[in-house]
Amino acid sequence: MTRTFLLIAFFVSIMLGSFIWFVATWDPSERPTISQNTVPASSCQKTSGECEGLAPHSDTSRESLA
Repeated sequence: MTRTFLLIAFFVSIMLGSFIWFVATWDPSERPTISQNTVPASSCQKTSGECEGLAPHSDTSRESLA
């Protein structure tokens, strides 16, 4: 029983330590935030208003949810 408890405590301490290491070494300038992650304007087609990699905008999709 003591052996099982020690193994569980070891596992929890490794998990907690790795999380603390992740937070302590986090560099926010390494990646943009999700809110800053947008599609570049050069990939959008000005005439149709659609961008590459995105589903076309449809006003009927909102009406079907109501």
